[in-house]
Amino acid sequence: MEAGVVCAGSADGRICALDATTGRALWQRGVLTQGAIECQPAVAEGRGFVGSSDGRAYALAIAAGAEFWRCSTADAVYAQPLVIHGTVYTASSDQTLTAVDALSGRALWDLEMPAALGHPPVLVEDVLLLTAHGDPNLYAVSADSGQVLWHADTGDWIAAQPMLAGEVLYLLGKDGTVLSYALPRRQDAKR
Repeated sequence: MEAGVVCAGSADGRICALDATTGRALWQRGVLTQGAIECQPAVAEGRGFVGSSDGRAYALAIAAGAEFWRCSTADAVYAQPLVIHGTVYTASSDQTLTAVDALSGRALWDLEMPAALGHPPVLVEDVLLLTAHGDPNLYAVSADSGQVLWHADTGDWIAAQPMLAGEVLYLLGKDGTVLSYALPRRQDAKR
C-alpha cells in the first residue's frame, strides 16, 4: 500500500488499484500478463512491482496503471517481490533469485539456488536472507552482487517466509517448530 492505494493481481493476469479507504477501483488494466498473478504486488516510490506465472516481472505506475517495464525471470514468480534501495528482487519457482534495477527493469544479477524459491528474501543491512523449498538451509546472499556469503543448516526445511522483528530472525519449520536467530549488530560485527 502506498498513499492510500492498494494493488492486487488476479488469476486472469489483471492488476488493479483500489482506494484503501473506500475500496473503489482507481484503475484496472486489461490482461496485463499472460499468466496468473499469484503474489501480492510490492509498492514503492509510486510504482507497483509484481511477478506472474508467465515468467516475467512488471513495473506499473500506481497513479494510472501505465506499464514502465517488464522483464523476463527464470520461471513463474509466486513470491512477492522485495523492493529496496532501487532494486527489485524476485524469487522464481525454478530456483533463481533475480535482482533488477527498479527504474529501468535491467537485470543486475541472477543466482541459482539448490531448490525452488517460494518466499521473498528478507533484507538485513546489505544481506539478503532466504530459504528454498525443501532445503533445510538459511542462506545469506550479498544484495549487491548475488554472491552466497554463508548458509546455516536449520535441521529441517522452512515452511514460510523468514520474519524479521527488531534484531531477531524467525523461521517456521515444516513441522511447526519456530527457530529464532539473533542478528549481530553492525558495530558488534566490526569488533
